[in-house]
Amino acid sequence: MKSYIIHFIRHGMTAGNEEGRYIGSTDLPLSPSGEKRIHALAEKYPYPQAEAYFCSPLKRCTQTMKILYPKAKPILIRDFRECSFGEWEGKNAKEIAAKDPAFAQ
Repeated sequence: MKSYIIHFIRHGMTAGNEEGRYIGSTDLPLSPSGEKRIHALAEKYPYPQAEAYFCSPLKRCTQTMKILYPKAKPILIRDFRECSFGEWEGKNAKEIAAKDPAFAQ
């Protein structure tokens, strides 16, 4: 029986992440500072090489993948997308609490 080592790598920051917004299904690209941070991490740390690279099709994920593994041909997996936060999608905690008093609970 063959065994595998699987590495999960989170995407870099988007403007929505930096603003504290609930960003799930919204397809945002990396922010300039998020892109810069991923480049810095790629220069500082050796990221593991793999036989196959699977990636969410969201922009922030494919951009992160291209920075960390520029020669890799990722296999895009639609179901790797993040979930939608529904009515909270794209909003921050203050905006949600203003419309939904139960949010704080």
